[in-house]
Amino acid sequence: MDINQIIKERRSTFPKEFNGEVIDDSVIEQLLENAQWAPSHHSTYAWTFRVFSGESKDRLFDFWHSVAFPTKYEKLEFNQAKTSHVLIITVHDKGKNPLEEEIASTACAVQNIYLGLSQFPNVGGYWGTGNGIYEPHFHEFIKADEDEYCMGYFLLGKVDNKRTESQRPSYKKNVIWMDE
Repeated sequence: MDINQIIKERRSTFPKEFNGEVIDDSVIEQLLENAQWAPSHHSTYAWTFRVFSGESKDRLFDFWHSVAFPTKYEKLEFNQAKTSHVLIITVHDKGKNPLEEEIASTACAVQNIYLGLSQFPNVGGYWGTGNGIYEPHFHEFIKADEDEYCMGYFLLGKVDNKRTESQRPSYKKNVIWMDE
């Protein structure tokens, strides 16, 4: 597949689109291998992906349920039933680069996961935040280091029909040529 097509067809797949089937761990491993090829200044590879599946996924959702507002209970239960794997995304401030560079590098690693999903027609993913991931009690739950910051979670699930089309404004809206 052409790289331009892969980029244009990259989509977030929402948990409501997941069918509840379990993804083979080899698919998750391939996506994480793709993440490892993100750019990393000074080769710090400052990201960590904590993989939750099976019982560990259930413990994660139980934790989220324990700290959620009652209005979120139903959504959490639905997402738990539909999601195969959850990746908790963190970045380490290793002191070698500005933290902003490490955050950007980690975001590139997540984008590589998204792009890697293109080779799996029945697997989708969604990068989200919320569920108290920035709170100290969540950092304790995931056993994060002191220099580690949570950037979100990536829900993965099997899908029956993956969306590939979207409308976007022209790139020209976001570009200023400085040649004059």
